[in-house]
Amino acid sequence: MWQTFHFSSRVEDYFPLITPTVRRLVQGVLLAGLLFGGLLPSCAEAQEIRLVETYTSPVVEMRDLFGAAVARGGDLDGDGTPDLLVGADGADQVYLLSGTSGEVIRVYDSPNPESETSFGEALALVGDIDGDGTPDLLVGAPDETAHGGAGQAYLLSGTSSEVIRTLNAPNPEDGDSFGVAVAGVGDIDGDSISDLLVGAEGAGQAYLLSGTSGEVIRTFTSPNAQERSSFGSAVARAGDFNGDGMTDFLIGARKEYPDGEDEAGRVYLLSGNSGKTIRTFTSQTKTRGSHFGAAVARVSDIDGDGIPDLLVGASEESPGGKERAGRAYLLSGASGETIRAFASPNAEFVGAFGAAVARAGDIDGDNHPDLLIGAYGENPGGKTGAGRAYRFEVILPVEVTASRLLGKRYPGLAKPKGEFETTNSYRKRQRRAEARKKEILRKLRQDQQKKLRSSLTRDTLSIQKIGQYDADQEVFPLTVQGKIYQVEIPIDEARSLDRNWQDAKLIGYKQLTENLDDYRYFNLKVIHPITGSRYPIGPQKEIEQQPVAAQKQVDPDRLPKTKASVDFTEPSGNDRLDGGETALVRVTVQNTGDGPARQVQIQVPPAETPQLSYPTSVSLGTVAPDSSVTETIQVEANRKVQSEEVSLRFTFDEVNGFAPSPVRLQFETKKFTPPELTVADVGIDDANANGVIEPGEVVDVTARIRNASRGVAEDVSAEVQYGENVFSTPDTRQSFDLGDLGSGAHQEIQFTLVTNQQAESVPVTVDLSEKYGEFGKSGVKLPLQFDTPTDQITEVQVEGQDTEVAVKTGDQLSVDVETNIPSTPMKRPNSIAVVMGVQSYSAEGAPDVEYARRDTRFMREYLTQTLGFREENILPRDPDGRMTFAEMRTLIQEKLPSYVKEGTSEVFVYYSGHGAPSTGESKNAYLVPSDTDPNFVSDANAYRLSSFYEDLAALSAESVTVALDACFTGQSGSGEMMLRQASPLALSVENPLLGIDDATGFLASGPQQVANWYPEKKHGMFTYFFLKGLKGEADLNGDRAVTVKEMKRYLTNESSGVPYWSRRVHQRKQVPQVVTQSPNRVLVRLGDS
Repeated sequence: MWQTFHFSSRVEDYFPLITPTVRRLVQGVLLAGLLFGGLLPSCAEAQEIRLVETYTSPVVEMRDLFGAAVARGGDLDGDGTPDLLVGADGADQVYLLSGTSGEVIRVYDSPNPESETSFGEALALVGDIDGDGTPDLLVGAPDETAHGGAGQAYLLSGTSSEVIRTLNAPNPEDGDSFGVAVAGVGDIDGDSISDLLVGAEGAGQAYLLSGTSGEVIRTFTSPNAQERSSFGSAVARAGDFNGDGMTDFLIGARKEYPDGEDEAGRVYLLSGNSGKTIRTFTSQTKTRGSHFGAAVARVSDIDGDGIPDLLVGASEESPGGKERAGRAYLLSGASGETIRAFASPNAEFVGAFGAAVARAGDIDGDNHPDLLIGAYGENPGGKTGAGRAYRFEVILPVEVTASRLLGKRYPGLAKPKGEFETTNSYRKRQRRAEARKKEILRKLRQDQQKKLRSSLTRDTLSIQKIGQYDADQEVFPLTVQGKIYQVEIPIDEARSLDRNWQDAKLIGYKQLTENLDDYRYFNLKVIHPITGSRYPIGPQKEIEQQPVAAQKQVDPDRLPKTKASVDFTEPSGNDRLDGGETALVRVTVQNTGDGPARQVQIQVPPAETPQLSYPTSVSLGTVAPDSSVTETIQVEANRKVQSEEVSLRFTFDEVNGFAPSPVRLQFETKKFTPPELTVADVGIDDANANGVIEPGEVVDVTARIRNASRGVAEDVSAEVQYGENVFSTPDTRQSFDLGDLGSGAHQEIQFTLVTNQQAESVPVTVDLSEKYGEFGKSGVKLPLQFDTPTDQITEVQVEGQDTEVAVKTGDQLSVDVETNIPSTPMKRPNSIAVVMGVQSYSAEGAPDVEYARRDTRFMREYLTQTLGFREENILPRDPDGRMTFAEMRTLIQEKLPSYVKEGTSEVFVYYSGHGAPSTGESKNAYLVPSDTDPNFVSDANAYRLSSFYEDLAALSAESVTVALDACFTGQSGSGEMMLRQASPLALSVENPLLGIDDATGFLASGPQQVANWYPEKKHGMFTYFFLKGLKGEADLNGDRAVTVKEMKRYLTNESSGVPYWSRRVHQRKQVPQVVTQSPNRVLVRLGDS
């Protein structure tokens, strides 16, 4: 038996049993097989896999599992180089890394940060789903607890990171792991939107989903159904392998048993037309427990046979004795044979190299395909499970490179004549064949270089798609030749371009790529269809061209007449170029003559101020008669620039002397204004809901980070540091990226802490940093103390554009109705109150009423301190935020009547929780107990509102006041639909009114309106203003008393009450309803001021 390890042209190396004097010819294919890999596995040995880059998380933390997923990221930063995406599902994050530098461009966080969802275990760039001109992301979260832990996948906007759509399995069950693998597969259903492939290995299925609706197009199951096969562990688009015109698919089953080997794994190539198996792939070793098929990707044609090949991960293999370090395989797409198998450069125990694989195109432009491979279990810096990702490139043998250049396989050498020959004649013929091969390749290279040089031409293109304009950055995403560019367009020209972009043209150069199969474009400029302004797009570089002979002959009857103008814009809008800013100077040359102005050049002398930089020579080319050409020049001021006046003189050249007159531009520079970062305010939400921190208590902390300077703080980040005996909870964040903060702007950070019983204080500090590393602050102490209401830090807001800064107190995170609750002389010893709050619901999918417990706690405090109720007369005695249907009815129908004294008791009833309508034709409204599903309310499980009122009318009380912070539209206070298969308008009901004597009803909203929450104040919107009214703000006539009539006017005020703040906070209508028989009845008498 023979073996071979390296390419050899000696026949005896491959056939040692054949004598050296006589050899049998192999019917004309021997040499071709040896030279080009057709007969022997020379390709498997000829490809060189070279490590190019190793990536780790920007913050290397234990068990982050960086490298759990990898994907090609497109050119999202617009620098002309493809970027890459890496998932870290232990941190529930996805990182977009620059293909040029490896630096982090953007971080995508889990939409559900409160849970460990394994967000980022799978990801793919799937094309522009939302139509904004930027490719979007599909990210798997297979441990998402929705639907009982079945898993989900999120479609995220590539522009804003917002969730476009949440995808679920059609019949979700716990343990499905839906989202463990994802892929974009192009437009399958013909709606011009890329469709999606999602694996659910726990269910043993993969789903082809519509990119438009998320609906299932087709379900794939394993052709060799085995228990725990993990079919769906990997998914990928395969292209059209069987030539039927339909896209085929690759699906991994990492735990299947090929040849009886337990969990050796398998990959299926399935027909996109029929779903049947076209081919299966396994590793040649079929090692038990190797999990071949943990990841799969289609890659370019590596072995030169004209068929795409495969990259497959076997994340549990043990190369070199490193247990479960993992391995990756390059397989022939034609035969399934191994082209190359390779392990991690840092092979470690349980390193999981190959758990993620992807093709990355050719990031560095060297004509060698790049591969991405994740190893989420590796331990960089000694951090267990922090994870790595690798970029490799495949160095192709010269034969394959030639094949790729030609676009077909090389035909091989001529078949030799005769049946036998001597060793000498064979070797002579072999040398001639080698010489012929070298000559062919030399001519190929010469021809390639000739074609490259001759292919440089000017070209005109059109914009294919235009995205959403970013007014802050003054950038338009434009799609040209299928590629997205971020193009700087001044805001004053953006609208006209948006309306007329289909008439815009791009001019520039194109040149063949080294493969001679495509063009690269550069020096492109967008020509504004209305103003004629030109804006650079994509890579710009110097072009060596033959000098053009000067045009010395002109037609005296067709002379050009030129005139120049300049326009200056800068980003801050103060008409000055601040330090650190870049201004845009648009230079326009207009030709009103009858002949063309040729070879027009702009000349600008170097700046006398060394802190300014700009190009000193710009070519405009030819300016046709009755037209103009505009070029945009960037003038950059560094941070050392001083406040002074600058004068730039623009001169012009034209080959025949018809240049426009010089133009002078004068503007002011302004000294760089450093940012000033502060912690402007702090608020807490504690488990006991009493507004103070107690030892051992879990506390949510919100801190507001503000820029108190007139300068801009760029790339702001905050990191929370905990002192002795203070700890973060496992699911909370410690680091926050806040982006840019303009003058007076702020962002909020939220984190959760807990102290132990030994803690004597609450030492928590925040480190603030920004782009320049000079203007941050370390160790900013937060005013957190035990058993003391949290102090507020006065925040500042910056006004004015000059040196004078006006400071005023802004909104505070602490809630004003929770402090300084007034005490009044009113005493109501016989009055009875019922305060019901239902915050959480047992039904799956029913949203919590975010602030119900907080609302009820402070309503009880106002009843005792402000309204004069006795504590023992407020029911229930021990509220817990979870009131069942039985408890609710018992409280109103049995306990409350036993407390009421006939004719002398005033009754006050408050409810904060979900209301819901019946879904039939009855139009009944219900209060929803905690043990009831809002989707299925009826008299059997919920408190009908009309019955509730009838029960109150039967009390024989002196008066009854009801305040309901609930609505009956089927929506929660955040606007989220609670009820399935219905719309808010279809669910609207008429709110029943009280029909009893001396009764007053305060209802949070009118028919078809949502009872909104007020997140900043941490209360229901209605309850917050009701408490403010009781605090005295509803005393409209200043008599230190609040009547029902005054409270109604206060609550419903369109400029300061609930309607105004509902529009401002939620952009929704909410007008409280007040129904009363006694408008002049006094609700509260306030003490002396």
